[in-house]
Amino acid sequence: MFEEQVERTPEATAVEYAGQELSYRELNRRANQLGHYLRSREWDRRCGVGICMERSLEMVGRAVGNTEAGGAYVPLDPAYPPERLQFMVEDAQASVLLTESKFQEALSAECGEKVYLEISGLR
Repeated sequence: MFEEQVERTPEATAVEYAGQELSYRELNRRANQLGHYLRSREWDRRCGVGICMERSLEMVGRAVGNTEAGGAYVPLDPAYPPERLQFMVEDAQASVLLTESKFQEALSAECGEKVYLEISGLR
């Protein structure tokens, strides 16, 4: 359904946050970048993909991309205490954790793969 909306109204605003907006075309581009990356990896789609980022338009693109790749995402607020984040990652059995290196200390939880967005080229 999302792809159909992109085709119908590519320049329409898909999402707006903090005075910024993304068109359906741009949101789709960002989502596809992550979707292709995840599909190229060996990850268990039955497990969640943790997304630990500050609220932003980029976070929305990551959530949509994860869904396009066939996974369920687990939103992780980097403001949570490290113990809470660790519990959430372990409870969701996250096989991939998308984050930024500035949250590395708060995310000591074990998961299949940690992907630091600014290092991986997924930005």
